[in-house]
Amino acid sequence: MCVPKIEHIVFANNIVPSFHSNTSAKNLILPKLKKFVLMEFNENFNLELFFDFIKKHKNTEFEVVIKKQEYSPEFTKQLQIQLDNLIKQWSSKYEPISFTFPNQTQDSSVALAKLYDQYVKRKFKPGEHLAYYDY
Repeated sequence: MCVPKIEHIVFANNIVPSFHSNTSAKNLILPKLKKFVLMEFNENFNLELFFDFIKKHKNTEFEVVIKKQEYSPEFTKQLQIQLDNLIKQWSSKYEPISFTFPNQTQDSSVALAKLYDQYVKRKFKPGEHLAYYDY
């Protein structure tokens, strides 16, 4: 399913769309999507589908911020595994996602920052960007 004109999506306070089937979610393509913001989701959220969606939309700027939601240890573990796998597969050709959640490992936070640094170095010539972080 292609939705060609949507450029920005923001979901907040556990308001996240559901799909009639996993097939419709897996086949959702938003070719013009520039920014996707997700703030808070509960443990019913389908992590696998969401991370597949991210992989299909690498040219999109993703910002995922979880501050209030407390997850079970098992859900936190699955979330961390999905994020770690995404980080390992991410190419510096694309802007990396911004992703924070309670009990996220320091390693993944640092890895995301390094990916962003690699992306900036690749995209801009020295002196063209405002921020540079050395790890």
